[in-house]
Amino acid sequence: TVAEVLKSTKGDAVSTQGTVMAIHQKGYILGDATGAIYVYTNSAPTVAVGNNVALSGTFDNYYGTLQIKDAVVSANDKSTTAPSYPTPVDLTDQAAYDAFKTYGDSSPVDFPYVKIKGVLSGRYITVGSSEKQSMIYYSASDYSDYDGKTVTVTGYIVGFHSSNGYYQIIETSVVADESSEGGNEGGNEGGNEGGNEGGEGENPGGEVTPPVEGG
Repeated sequence: TVAEVLKSTKGDAVSTQGTVMAIHQKGYILGDATGAIYVYTNSAPTVAVGNNVALSGTFDNYYGTLQIKDAVVSANDKSTTAPSYPTPVDLTDQAAYDAFKTYGDSSPVDFPYVKIKGVLSGRYITVGSSEKQSMIYYSASDYSDYDGKTVTVTGYIVGFHSSNGYYQIIETSVVADESSEGGNEGGNEGGNEGGNEGGEGENPGGEVTPPVEGG
């Protein structure tokens, strides 16, 4: 199970199966009834949201992000049925957002499924006057039509950039506020289109973020 993989030691060979829950240009979230884990591919994944897959790879803890790297998919049913998502942690209120913490001094990110609300600028979301931002991380979707609008973003937190103070989110949906002019509902449909949104150093990570990409 995914929960069993999460108990592994860095460098262990691991195998598991689950459903592709969310995807971006560097990897994807794999989930089952026991939890979720990040699968790092460093390039556009060959799987899609909704696929049920079996895979093997190497377990890694990359600056707080528990992940499977060098993954080899041995089975894929190619299902496009929308996954069953957990109830998101509601962080749309700034007080709840500011109080939330998914990492510790030595604790890894636990991939919480969250919902936040704020103004989108490029790929960064500002929640009220909070000093802590969130970023739609290496998205496979184009949200330029939402720029400057209030949006509700739902997805998995995969890291925290401690230097700049923002969460890194692989989104499952982005919805423009009805009071914002224009904009349509968007979401992560598992496609691989779009440019690489992010430079060197913007990686899943915990308390520290190195100037190289994860994996």
